[in-house]
Amino acid sequence: MEANENKGFSQSYIDLHCHLVANVDDGAASEEETKRMLDLAERDGIKTIVATPHVFSSHCSEKDPRKIFEAVGKLVDACSKSGSPVAVLPGAEVFFTSNLSDYLTEYRDFLTLNRSSYFLLEFPFDFIFHGATDFIYRVMMEGLIPIIAHAERNRIIQRNPRLVYEMVQMGALCQVNAASFTGYFGEMEEDLARLLLRNNLVHVIASDAHSAGDRRPELSAVIEQLSKEGFSHAAVFACDVPLAIINDEGVPDTGSPEDPVRHKRFFDFFLDKFK
Repeated sequence: MEANENKGFSQSYIDLHCHLVANVDDGAASEEETKRMLDLAERDGIKTIVATPHVFSSHCSEKDPRKIFEAVGKLVDACSKSGSPVAVLPGAEVFFTSNLSDYLTEYRDFLTLNRSSYFLLEFPFDFIFHGATDFIYRVMMEGLIPIIAHAERNRIIQRNPRLVYEMVQMGALCQVNAASFTGYFGEMEEDLARLLLRNNLVHVIASDAHSAGDRRPELSAVIEQLSKEGFSHAAVFACDVPLAIINDEGVPDTGSPEDPVRHKRFFDFFLDKFK
């Protein structure tokens, strides 16, 4: 991966989670906004974006997954033919459903990230479905690797961060939103994002951008700030790991995962019962 020589960035970022496709979900509201998002990404040093519209989710304005996949393909082709300075690759943010295994079999090339073995798995913000860990085990036996989308925003994980550790131990990966490190989504999300990072439970930092307004496709400021805070390898999560994923390769070693609640004191667990 070459450095971005034009903008003065030391890294060329890959945004693995971005709602860039217009009029299919709660992301870009028009093709004009898609173009503005691409411009913002280029200025931020992002050279590649994986377009990941919601699929099988209540956030979908387009309910037919085949039409969503068609819209993704059209955007990918348009950017390629126009010589866009930001490469756009196909993908999806796949909402967990009871029949997701069947969908992954039927639509595997469309649901995975750049037709790789990796896919972005979304849970509801309020809970994690019963049987989620069994599902992760089953799909991994079929050669697929789930990446848990914005894990820091899930209320169940916020109460029990050990769930991420258990999923990662099974072989899943974890994606955290860049804006969570700034407190954009709230103090709890920021604290959990940093807890997961400290315990080697973050593999990808992505924008999860939804617009050219508040939730933009930007990564550089957060990566630079994390580097200043002592996470000297922060760029790995927006460069090296995403590069391995879109190339369908094994991800680089980002440190041995550690149980994030291993040092929690007895009375902390007692207090948690009354939260």
